[in-house]
Amino acid sequence: MILLKKGTTAKIALTINESIEAFEFDSVKILFKSRQTKEVITIENLIDQSTYPKRYNKYEIDVNTFFLNKSEGFWDYTFYLVGVTDKIVEIGVMKLESATSQKINDIAPAYTPTTNNTYKIYKPA
Repeated sequence: MILLKKGTTAKIALTINESIEAFEFDSVKILFKSRQTKEVITIENLIDQSTYPKRYNKYEIDVNTFFLNKSEGFWDYTFYLVGVTDKIVEIGVMKLESATSQKINDIAPAYTPTTNNTYKIYKPA
C-alpha cells in the first residue's frame, strides 16, 4: 500500500525491471481511482529518480499538485509503462491523508505504570 499525505512530496518505489522482460517503453504513468467518489486522476511522464534503476525504480509526486482538493481515503492505483502498447506493471491501493493526520502511536497517551501498595488479606474461616 502507498501512503500519500497532502502537503508533502511522496516517494514511490517499485521494481519494474523484474516484470518487464525487455519491454520497450517511453514513459510511465499512474492512474488513481477513488473508492468513494470514483474520481480518476492520471499522472503521466514520471521520471525515474532511482540511483540503481536495474534494482528498483523511484518516482516522486508532489501530492498537492494532484490531490489538494480531493477526498481523503482509499484509492486504487494502476501503474503503466507507456510504449507502443501500455503494459500494467503494478496494481494496488493508496491511502490519501491530510498533512495534519497522525499515526495512532503518535497520539496514544504515554503509559505510566502505577504502584498499588494496598493488599487484601484473606483469613481462613
